[in-house]
Amino acid sequence: MNGLRVRSFPLVLLVALCLLLAGCLDIQIRFVVHSDGSGFVTWNFEIPPETAALGFTAARLKAELLKDNQFRRPDVQLHEGNAGSGNQTLTVTVPFQNLSQISSGDFQAAFAVLPDRKKCSFRFKGNNDPLQASMARIKMDVEMPGKITSSNADQVAGNVAHFATVFRAEPLYVEAETSGFTFGDPRIIAGCAALGALVLMVVWVLRRGREKGLAPAAGTQSAGSTVGSTPATSADQTARIYCGDCGAQNRSSSKFCHRCGVEL
Repeated sequence: MNGLRVRSFPLVLLVALCLLLAGCLDIQIRFVVHSDGSGFVTWNFEIPPETAALGFTAARLKAELLKDNQFRRPDVQLHEGNAGSGNQTLTVTVPFQNLSQISSGDFQAAFAVLPDRKKCSFRFKGNNDPLQASMARIKMDVEMPGKITSSNADQVAGNVAHFATVFRAEPLYVEAETSGFTFGDPRIIAGCAALGALVLMVVWVLRRGREKGLAPAAGTQSAGSTVGSTPATSADQTARIYCGDCGAQNRSSSKFCHRCGVEL
């Protein structure tokens, strides 16, 4: 994106101002800025019938822009369409890693995070040529990463500041909260490390519990053993006495036959 720095942003407005000489052209600019200063800018050109009748159509504007290699990049989008009023439109979207990439001698845009990292700021300074200001109707929206706390915008709604025109004596500025985090933020790194340690601890506890569940409990006898201190082959259980009347087996300690009741 470094090659975008000098040419793309001024070229869009330069072509638009050329079209303004043939008629009135409405331009809506929208900046979407992320917490790390990256984002994208979108230009929406609306071409009224009287301008299109002179040959300055959305298709021609697109063709003029595509003469520059910067607008043939795969990450740059140019889309023709129609507004609700029926006017032709051309939407141009250009991503950036830093606002300095789309700044020039005529237009400067800057983004900064304040030292406390709780707020960030956006500034835009345009060319205040009276001739351009009298011909152009250029509006701008700026979408910040968090709620806007201070701005000289004409209207603010949540994290979006709306400027009715970019032609002002003073720079356009917006200050907002930084609600998002970047991957390089120390708090994100510390949080990921703590979460990883917690996951490892849970896995270790579950594994230990499963191993304990599979091991035999202390003092547990094998399947063939008998619980208790008295052996299963004690003399009381193996010695037998037979009844002389019915022949039934009885324990040697029995006094009467368990079957017929005769005294043994």
